[in-house]
Amino acid sequence: ARILGMPFRPFASVMVSGVGTSLVVNMIWSMGLILGVLVTCYQSNGGFSELAVAGVGRRIKKLERVKGGNVYGFSSKRAERTQWLPMFGWMGGVGPVAWSQVTSVLRRTGRLVPGVIILGCVTAVSAALVIRMDPAAMPAQLRLYAVPVSIAATMYVGFLFTMTAQTGFAASRRLLTWYQVLPIHPLAIAFGMVCGTATILIAIEFAFCLPALAVTTRPWIDSLSQMFAGAALSLAFASTINFVSAVTDLRPMPQGTPDVFQGARGMIFMFVMGLTLIPIVSFGVGTAALAGAILGVSWPVCAISGGLGMLAPMPILWWYSGHRFVLSEPTD
Repeated sequence: ARILGMPFRPFASVMVSGVGTSLVVNMIWSMGLILGVLVTCYQSNGGFSELAVAGVGRRIKKLERVKGGNVYGFSSKRAERTQWLPMFGWMGGVGPVAWSQVTSVLRRTGRLVPGVIILGCVTAVSAALVIRMDPAAMPAQLRLYAVPVSIAATMYVGFLFTMTAQTGFAASRRLLTWYQVLPIHPLAIAFGMVCGTATILIAIEFAFCLPALAVTTRPWIDSLSQMFAGAALSLAFASTINFVSAVTDLRPMPQGTPDVFQGARGMIFMFVMGLTLIPIVSFGVGTAALAGAILGVSWPVCAISGGLGMLAPMPILWWYSGHRFVLSEPTD
């Protein structure tokens, strides 16, 4: 504790010392510490700048590759794939963009998605067998609220993933330039951009909720309605990330020239995203409360109406973010 508090002792001594030599010495120590931290920040920033200058050549190559149509950096020397890859239909322009985003996310995550789903299936089967052999193996209250708890865990894991994954409009601007020249309506581009992140979030929810469905004591209609509300929240979360990224120049993972203030920009992004998500979730809660007052309070009524309430503003976010993205200046 003394070692950790040592840097703060001069500042505390300045506040309690009387006028004299001790006050002057402590003030000198305090100013020295402040100047030392400031110089260290500038030196670190200079080191980051040197790293940025060293990476200019790689960035120019990436830009030339994107201009040439090779968006994701596939090597032309590799042998072409011979197997058939499933693709989405046109669907008003949503299909190609959604297919690009989903395949890009699956390629980046590797075997994460199928691995998580397989693990969820194995856990669900194991939990069902344990409950069948020993019904008292799990507390009754935990079994009663197993699905809501799993949805909350899904939101936490999904938050960690989406804050680090550069998908949709949250990707680097150099990779998004190609989408601006597509002859597709901005609304279709925005909806397709959401599909990558939403696919991962819904897959995580499915994997987390399978064991909960195996042990819960609630009726299936209650659990499925809660999962629908969780899926709607995942889609709203993904849409909010894309909306903030398209409307502002902020990104979950700060990009551009590295400096010591990248963490602050990431915190600003999360703050703006939280402000954007609050009215959406509030509208969903209000819709659920209104439906419960009219039709009677029950899990299916409140969960389904709440999910629909959160989905209702999504077309507005997609329309505005799509137009802002298309009308923004391309990054050279």
